[in-house]
Amino acid sequence: MKISWKPFAVAVFAACSFLVACGDAGNADESNSDTTATTKNEAEEKNDSALATKAAEKDAQFVVDVITSNYGEVKLAQLAQQKSSNKEIKDVAKMLETDHTAVLTDLKSLASNKGMTVPTEESGEAKDKFKDLSDDKTSEFDKQWCETLMDNHKTSISKFENAANDVTDPDLKSFVNTVLPKLRIHHDKLMECHKKLK
Repeated sequence: MKISWKPFAVAVFAACSFLVACGDAGNADESNSDTTATTKNEAEEKNDSALATKAAEKDAQFVVDVITSNYGEVKLAQLAQQKSSNKEIKDVAKMLETDHTAVLTDLKSLASNKGMTVPTEESGEAKDKFKDLSDDKTSEFDKQWCETLMDNHKTSISKFENAANDVTDPDLKSFVNTVLPKLRIHHDKLMECHKKLK
């Protein structure tokens, strides 16, 4: 019986072509997925060299700042839940952890879609604040924690108010206008807690 090799050869060629195409796609994903950097400075440097316009660079700078500060906020919120014995502080800290984690998730997704590089950790200053608060005696912790978080939120509110006018990307502008009211609520809750501690 005569065996025809033609269908077999076609099948092998198709399989090889598929594997090569998948391999190329995988390499393309690897080259385009490098949108994270460990530090804020590394992220800024990558954005400065990768983004085409000054407006895009300025938007990216805001994104990097917000992501960096939100890593710090989440860690400080977690610290209060572990260290404080005050129920109201713990409740506010839980709200902060939930909201700032959501901000991180949404903003990292938006940045990825825009080709922006983002940091993967908080700033050195935030690490120092965390260490200082970790070392505080329990009796002093609540007040110091409230004051630190109030200052952080006051700074964030100011940055977001400026960004509402300055950012050029429409998706980023929408993000700013969504998050800003939440930051004001956080600041108000922290102030209420702080007043009760005096």
